[in-house]
Amino acid sequence: MKKINRSNKNDKMKYLKILLSQKGFTLKDLKCEAALMICCMLIDNYLIIEKEGKSSAVIKGVTTNDVKVIFEMMENFQASLYENVLSTEELQVIIDNKSKSQKSLIKYKLIEPLAYFYNVGVNRLKSKIIEQNGSDTNILWIPELIAITLIQDMIEEGYIFTKFPFLEEIDFTRLFDIYIKTNSKIKQTESIKLFSKENKTIISKMQNVSNSIASALINCKYK
Repeated sequence: MKKINRSNKNDKMKYLKILLSQKGFTLKDLKCEAALMICCMLIDNYLIIEKEGKSSAVIKGVTTNDVKVIFEMMENFQASLYENVLSTEELQVIIDNKSKSQKSLIKYKLIEPLAYFYNVGVNRLKSKIIEQNGSDTNILWIPELIAITLIQDMIEEGYIFTKFPFLEEIDFTRLFDIYIKTNSKIKQTESIKLFSKENKTIISKMQNVSNSIASALINCKYK
C-alpha cells in the first residue's frame, strides 16, 4: 500500500477542473475511479494470497467450488480494471517522471487529484485493517471482499459508476451470495449471535473496512 507523494498546492483546483473536463467527469466520478484503483490493488493482493494457498486459512467454510468461482471472477475483474482504470503502477510512473520535462510535470499535476483520493482510501484501509485485527502483525483480511463491497457501499451512497460500464459484466450478486452463505456458516460454527456487536466474523469485519473506506472517500475534500 504505497503512499503517493503530492506536488505544490498552488494550482491544484485549476488542474482538478481541467482533469474533470478532459475526462467528462464529475468529482463523484473521479472518486469512483479512485475506488476502482483501490479495488485493483486489493484484487492484486487477493490473487497473490490465492496463489500462495493461504485464502482457505482466512475464510473457513467456503467450498472448493466457491473458491474456484471467486478466483475466476476476480481474474476477469482484474483484467477489466487494468484495461479501463489507471493502475497504481502507472500512476507511480507518472509521479517518478514528473521532473523529466514540462509535459511530464503537467501530466502529473493533472493526475494529482486522483492520487490524492487514492491515498485517502488506502490510508483508511490500512488503519481499519489494523484496527479490525487488533495489531499490525499477523494480519488476516479478505481483499477481494473489501473490493466488491467498496463498490456496493459507494453505489448505496449515490456513486453510480456510469463512467465504468464494464462493471455491468461482473456478477456481483453471485459473489455476495457466496460470502453471505459462508458468513452464515461461520456464525453457526463459531456460535456467533446474529446481531452480535462484540463478536464478528472476519467477513463482517471486512465489510466494516470497506464501509469505512467508502465513507472516507465520500466525505473527503480535495486540498
